[in-house]
Amino acid sequence: LAREVGTHPDPVVTAAGAVADGVEPPADVRAAAEAWTRRPGVGVPTADLAAGLAHSTLVHASFSGDEQAAGAFLAELGLPPEPDAAARRRLASAVALDATADAPPCAADAVHDALRPRATPDGMMATVEGYADVLNAVAWAAPGHGVALGLGVADRTAVLAAWQAHAAPSHAAVRAASLARHRGVVVADVPTASPTVARLLRDYRATEPAVIAVGTETAALATTDADAHAVLPGSVGTRRRAVTTLGDSSDADAVIETVRGGL
Repeated sequence: LAREVGTHPDPVVTAAGAVADGVEPPADVRAAAEAWTRRPGVGVPTADLAAGLAHSTLVHASFSGDEQAAGAFLAELGLPPEPDAAARRRLASAVALDATADAPPCAADAVHDALRPRATPDGMMATVEGYADVLNAVAWAAPGHGVALGLGVADRTAVLAAWQAHAAPSHAAVRAASLARHRGVVVADVPTASPTVARLLRDYRATEPAVIAVGTETAALATTDADAHAVLPGSVGTRRRAVTTLGDSSDADAVIETVRGGL
């Protein structure tokens, strides 16, 4: 779209958008990305590691959604105030082990995407992966901020506040989820359903390639090899994540059956 109106897309925003949707960015963006430095550690949007780990929705671990728990997790590692490469590698290993403990095998692939982030020292967020995390959150929770973030004119403080406000209940919903496994899909009964919740369940709890998270007002579908937007009736979203509104309980049952039949 940017090219169609005669301008050039920002490679950082484009790469972050691709990462957010779990797809490869265009070839020219990948070429630009080769100049960005990958560094050890975890891809968070801020320099504050405790806040970054607690509110990251790239991983679901014991400290997720709880800044005090994330601070305690970091304290146990004994990282220096300004972590060097070795300390960041130790952090990445600890996060990976925590996030994959008692999790299905797919969690190892999911957490890998959050490690060795691409640093963007001149960008609005500290890493491409952290930028993608924030984009995912505000697309659902604060779309006005999301548009501004994509255009590069967002209020960074307000955007990060929206990201944090979205993360905590998302992780709480994952912990509270009641899962029912079916062939090809896991149905999750959750307090609140969003694409973030469905994705976290798919990546860190499910033993099938798709999860439909069903709340009181919405249902969200996250997939790995099916078109979520095409399968979930009346939805908006992308090939990997989609969401729809629900009516009464029979509506939810009908949506679930449609999804099961479409996968």
